[in-house]
Amino acid sequence: MSGGGSTDACAIGKAESEGRRKRHRDGRTAEPRPPLVLDRERALSPHQVHSARGPRWGLGGKWTKTQNATAIGKALWDQAVEGLFTDVVFSFSDGPRILAHRNVLCAKSAIFQSMFASNMIEAKTGVISISDFSRHAFYCFLEHIYLDAPGAGWTGRVDARELWSLADKYDVPSVKDCLLSGLDESNLAAAAAYALSHWDPNDNPLAEACVAAAARNIRGITELEGVPSEVLALLLSGEVEGKRGHLDRFVLVQRWSTAAGAPAASADVQRLLSRIRLAAIAWDDIEAFVRPSGLVPEQQILALRPG
Repeated sequence: MSGGGSTDACAIGKAESEGRRKRHRDGRTAEPRPPLVLDRERALSPHQVHSARGPRWGLGGKWTKTQNATAIGKALWDQAVEGLFTDVVFSFSDGPRILAHRNVLCAKSAIFQSMFASNMIEAKTGVISISDFSRHAFYCFLEHIYLDAPGAGWTGRVDARELWSLADKYDVPSVKDCLLSGLDESNLAAAAAYALSHWDPNDNPLAEACVAAAARNIRGITELEGVPSEVLALLLSGEVEGKRGHLDRFVLVQRWSTAAGAPAASADVQRLLSRIRLAAIAWDDIEAFVRPSGLVPEQQILALRPG
């Protein structure tokens, strides 16, 4: 009889645990408490996230998800998901609440530490209203705070522009480092567009990382729809790498011209072409790529003919 009771208790415990997880995903982990508006200590950025010119910044595929997370981080995140020992409630206008532990938040963010060490009402109630970010982006941000690695929520749904701005607002550089490690040809243009829209170009680690990544793999950049010409200029500003580096740059400008519907004679196209040393492109490539593009006048092409 006692064995059966123990089995039943175990089954009940597992069911309750799964129920807590489901309620956390659905935002029903705790009794409702009145939301409070967070009195920001730092500005998010010169502009709101979604005012950025250019396309949505999707996540790259170079990082690996939770396999790099620490064991203690996973355990603490599991507790947050189950609503165990949590003492912070984040509320959202676009979805249910998320629970967290203030000790974990303070360990990773000086902004949270300052908030909870103060006499602010958030420190007294543990309730923080998040109005300037989507719930999903904030959930992914918290995952990384706990795991020190991308979590299960880091999918194509999340916009890296929000994650970068969250990391900037709450001073969590590890999230920025993760996003930088995920830069690849699929998201370079979008990341560069966001960098130019939001930060001083003279002190812009995101822009610098985009330029360096573009120099290594400028040939692979194909996602150019909605990308402003100044973003292309930024990506072309790095060192030319490889024997066909200038040809790769020309092909990128041609792709952008097609995606943007910009005619060859437009000021934007000519400004971008001025960053390319056409004389460094082999004559065979001039005939195969440059001449058919229609971007360079025939007279200029003839002037490049060797001999």
